[in-house]
Amino acid sequence: MSPNRHGFVWLASYPKSGNTWLRLFLENLLADGDRPCDINHLPHIGHAPTLEGFALHAGIDPTLLSHDEMDRLRPGFYAYLLDHGYPRRLLKTHDAYRLTSTGEPLFPPGITRGAIYLIRNPLDVCVSYRHHKGLDSYDQVVALMANRDYALCDADDGPSTQMRQKLSSWSGHVESWTGVRDFPVLTLRYEDLAADPMRHFSRAVAFLGLDHDADAIRRAIDFSAFDELRKQEQAAGFGEKPNHTARFFRAGKTGDWRDQLTPAQVARIVADHGATMARFGYLEEAMAFILNPTEPQGTKGYSTGRDKRGHGRTSNEQQAYPEPDTGVFGVIAADKDAEIAAFSEAVQGVSHDQLAVRAQGTGRMFRQFEIADQYLGHQPSIKKILA
Repeated sequence: MSPNRHGFVWLASYPKSGNTWLRLFLENLLADGDRPCDINHLPHIGHAPTLEGFALHAGIDPTLLSHDEMDRLRPGFYAYLLDHGYPRRLLKTHDAYRLTSTGEPLFPPGITRGAIYLIRNPLDVCVSYRHHKGLDSYDQVVALMANRDYALCDADDGPSTQMRQKLSSWSGHVESWTGVRDFPVLTLRYEDLAADPMRHFSRAVAFLGLDHDADAIRRAIDFSAFDELRKQEQAAGFGEKPNHTARFFRAGKTGDWRDQLTPAQVARIVADHGATMARFGYLEEAMAFILNPTEPQGTKGYSTGRDKRGHGRTSNEQQAYPEPDTGVFGVIAADKDAEIAAFSEAVQGVSHDQLAVRAQGTGRMFRQFEIADQYLGHQPSIKKILA
């Protein structure tokens, strides 16, 4: 089924990946005013899974339905909104792209124009999400991000104004949206938006078919800058802030994970999500940190993509995908899938409590870290890891 050019655009992301930032940029752009828009009033952008909206437009008390029953009604509910002239065509969601229990896409291609998917380094997501959820430790978030059954607003998540949103694991969420083939999906990295906002927010504007000029885009970027958002929250609060957290707009930077996570925690995240991290340019710096946590690892929260001889791409040149002939560790691989599978198998040997390997498969693990050491320019801490 072809995308509906008059349909919805889903603004999708795993939590704490820049969705609010993107929405506030778009609201400022569409408002086209001479001052920043109110962060608590976004008339152009809606929330896909709100219970209030469901009750209002569908005429059904959502508290009488199970989560699965609600899911089965959501595709028809969105079609109803479109047919009855619902004015907001940009809808935020944290759901993974998935099917309902009856096999129907939760976000049907027939009522969809496209999606913008925000992705962020899972190491930074881990740090930000702990503060957002008010959890006691980063280990809890590491486990949560690996849980393929994780959902927001379910029975275990406390009272909510939103429907249940099944996230899957971090990598499962990423692969679900970036693997969509039924309608166009623009993938934007949080790190690219931070490093070169004009270039990458302009990609979103072009994807949406908006005709705003460079001055309007630059003004919307300024009006949605972190300092402005934090100032508004301090003055009047932010309706989307959870009650248990001090503030929603906490740090607004990339690379905070290097000061917060231990090598063991980074290794666990790599073990859970290494192949997806490699695909989007997040693996190299994580591996470097595991092997030598005291050495500075690039800038702006992600790797420069250069090896020890200075080859490769700068941060601003680095794309969301690796170079086509580059394997997981930056070496040319005849069979990329086999290399990723070997890496995934290898990192499963990294203990959560210490950087060690299981007795079984030690040789292969040694070889994988040896390759990583050679590429990253580290002279080994391999023996220390294997000790």
